[in-house]
Amino acid sequence: MKSLRAAALLFACALPVHSAVAQTNGAERLERVVIVERHGVRPPTKAPEAIAKFAEQPWPQWSVKPGELTAHGAEAIALMGAALKRVYMEKGLLAATPCPKNVFVWSDSADQRTRASGDAVLKGFGCEAQSHHLEPGIDDPLFDPIAAGICPVDPEKGKAALQARLPIILDKPGVRASYLKARATMQAILTPNGCGKEGQRACLISEGEDKVVIRKGEVRLDGPLDNASGLTENLLLEYSEGKPLSVVGWGRAGDKLSEVLTLHNLYADIFRSAPYMASRRGSLLAQQVVDILEGQPSHFKGAAPVPMDAKLVLFLGHDTNLSNMAGFLNATWSLAGQPDDTAPNTAIAFERWRRADGSAVVRVNVFFQSLDETRKLTPIKTPRVLELCGREGCPLTEITQKISANVSQDCLH
Repeated sequence: MKSLRAAALLFACALPVHSAVAQTNGAERLERVVIVERHGVRPPTKAPEAIAKFAEQPWPQWSVKPGELTAHGAEAIALMGAALKRVYMEKGLLAATPCPKNVFVWSDSADQRTRASGDAVLKGFGCEAQSHHLEPGIDDPLFDPIAAGICPVDPEKGKAALQARLPIILDKPGVRASYLKARATMQAILTPNGCGKEGQRACLISEGEDKVVIRKGEVRLDGPLDNASGLTENLLLEYSEGKPLSVVGWGRAGDKLSEVLTLHNLYADIFRSAPYMASRRGSLLAQQVVDILEGQPSHFKGAAPVPMDAKLVLFLGHDTNLSNMAGFLNATWSLAGQPDDTAPNTAIAFERWRRADGSAVVRVNVFFQSLDETRKLTPIKTPRVLELCGREGCPLTEITQKISANVSQDCLH
């Protein structure tokens, strides 16, 4: 086996990579990069029959088991790996060799899609090696300390936090209208002949209210957003996989993905990026990001064995991990040509730069593939770059203190 600046930031456009390179000063030097990336394209994590109740027609079949990385998904994320390699060769971090040294990839061991995605990213870097991870099938605490039993959620605290956050997000200017429209559109895709009447599917998306509940000792959202989030993601995955448009949402969704993915993004913002939930699920990974930026070894239980001489460290996980990091940074973003804010292959990169005066700054970028680049397996000539910390970057201490302030210390054993 083998801080951000205090306000939440919204980024509506992307910069080509040559702009980011041009902004660097010749006296500056990129020392280290730590990346958190989502896995590649997969089928729904639930079998078609498990989600049959939501739609009139049968869900499409896939070439692999539920939740596994597809061959198409492996090719797409390898393209992202090749793009990241090129970016960091141009920035002087990596040598222009077939397989740069000092690259370390740690994948979530729990799922085939993350392990295989880590291998595919390395292939994109020009490496034959496999990514590192725990034994397959084991819950890696770094990516999910809740499932690993290291960082449990207090249901009542979680419920209170989400109940307070729900109206704050949905009542932002313009959000309520787009939210309701997306619900109606998604319901029409699922049940074009109507819902709620005798013999029809229930109106599980267009009707009902979102609530925060405690079920079997776990806090969760219940209602339209919870139902719709994964279903809208399924449509995006069908498109990204390259399925014919007649198959994507039964031929009714190809031009509506941007609209209905609003529901997936809202769910992530309300639930996964909520400070309390992010701190429980994301504290171990966030702490290791801080440790790497500071050049310190990680000593807590569940830390990945990152070599101290690694220049580029990549953690291959899930969209939840990206949303958790957004919560730590109090940041939001939107991606030009990509309706899913945490789409397959999306990566958030923390770059530590050393200035001529000896001070260290951090630039935070989000790299992603457009929806059509993923679908068509188009080589990424100019990866989109969103600068979350401004062109000049933030002082290293500002970033690390901002992240550390939200780390749950009781999770670090």
